[in-house]
Amino acid sequence: KNLMKAKQIILISVLVFLSTFSFSQDGTKATKAEIDEIQLNIKKVAEKTNSLKCSFVQEKTLSILSEVFTSKGTMYYKKENNLRWQYEDPYKYIFILSAGKVIINDGNKTSKFNSAGNKLFTEISEIMIGSVDGSILKNSTKFMAFYYISSDKVTIKLIPKDRALQEMMNMITLKFDKSDWLVHSIEIKENSGDKSVINLKIIDVNGTISDDLFSI
Repeated sequence: KNLMKAKQIILISVLVFLSTFSFSQDGTKATKAEIDEIQLNIKKVAEKTNSLKCSFVQEKTLSILSEVFTSKGTMYYKKENNLRWQYEDPYKYIFILSAGKVIINDGNKTSKFNSAGNKLFTEISEIMIGSVDGSILKNSTKFMAFYYISSDKVTIKLIPKDRALQEMMNMITLKFDKSDWLVHSIEIKENSGDKSVINLKIIDVNGTISDDLFSI
């Protein structure tokens, strides 16, 4: 159970850091020159971001049910490669990636994994690192990327090419606001037909975040 939950949390974490950093109509397909400019803008933001704290609301729709399950929490990021994804309502759950280690706490038990010893964790960790410096959007070995532009937003649709990721989902849609090049909403479509939408609210960029948050 913990491992499956960890995979879901890791997937969401990848989505956040595929930008390190919004959601609307797709707009028109971007040209090669526009894609280059988008990647450059995202990379510039990533390079300037030493820490990030945001609240999130996640809505998950199961294909076999009409009910939408809503959860809330906080995400923390700090260079180099420290991430804490913390669910706070309606349940407590913490996922931490730091120094090649994965730590999971479900409120009752704490589990620790070495990401280097798990192929999925290794793949995800590499993607997250590449996402922080913006290079993931140029990495065609992991995803096929399709870019669309509207008046105030950019949509990037990512189709996984990696087999481990293909087993988890069939498409990720990221939308960026042109005003700050930060991600504010993410949609994950799973192979089962389930869908998750994560809405992010940036609370603090480059604020002080204690190292203690990345250990339990």
